[in-house]
Amino acid sequence: MKFEELSFKNLELLSALLNKRSVSGAARSLDIPQPSASHGLKRLRDALDDQLLVRVKGGMEPTPRALKIADAVDKILETKELLHKESEDFSASRLKRRFNIACSDLGQMIFLPALYNDTKEGAPQICFNAMVLSKEQMSEGLENGQVDLAFGAYPKLIAGIYQQTVYRESYLCFVHPDHPFAKQSDEETFISSRHIIVSTRGMAHAHRKIENGLISRVPESNIKLITSSFLVALGTSSLTDLIITAPGNEMRSMSERFGLIPIEPPFLLPGFEVNQYWHTRSQDDPGHKWLRQKVYASMAHRRK
Repeated sequence: MKFEELSFKNLELLSALLNKRSVSGAARSLDIPQPSASHGLKRLRDALDDQLLVRVKGGMEPTPRALKIADAVDKILETKELLHKESEDFSASRLKRRFNIACSDLGQMIFLPALYNDTKEGAPQICFNAMVLSKEQMSEGLENGQVDLAFGAYPKLIAGIYQQTVYRESYLCFVHPDHPFAKQSDEETFISSRHIIVSTRGMAHAHRKIENGLISRVPESNIKLITSSFLVALGTSSLTDLIITAPGNEMRSMSERFGLIPIEPPFLLPGFEVNQYWHTRSQDDPGHKWLRQKVYASMAHRRK
């Protein structure tokens, strides 16, 4: 064993040996067999290239090097215990923290109400700060810790990012009940109708692929409005004769409030997975673990 391969168990044994100044005493304090403590002492001697404990009249005494490193070993173990206790003692009810979450405006409408309702009683001091960011801002924010979580479909984020699929999304068209496309939902009617396009340019969102597909399929003269907001597109469609093509599960419930009806697209449009993304730095943080679990749980109804 090399010095750099010493584990916390090795250090715990070393600390017990130096405090008890006895192999049997160290074994009793750690509740391990004495032969295990003896073998452990041999491994420590080999790793540190020092006898550590030597026999003297009446017992054993630490070597000068052992005395020199004793305080450092105890501090390492105290730090480990502190970190372990902090993790064990985590309580959402005591957590006072603001979580910065990057997602589209539509994503915010979908998961923020559910997330708030699921956490308002158990974590009363939590604040969720949602923002719409470009790909570069999102990647940089996750990397430097200014963004805790990204929610949506962003297939081209930086390396070092974890992701978890929350649910799967597919596309629908939304129009007034008296729209010609509602009466005859074929490709010819779709193409000859007027459209509002949601653009996610610069966001690295999976919708960008559908956006480009619609632009290439619908005549330029029939694309009447382009907006970066799904919600603006939905509201505008409710006041006009424009068709909006958007993620169906996310828009269906809101479209009813605007008096719009959902219709299957007249041609195949690929869906996408809605994920939550976080940086490696946050993987083991107790508060962040709690956040991810709550986001995933709050979207359970969309996985049915």
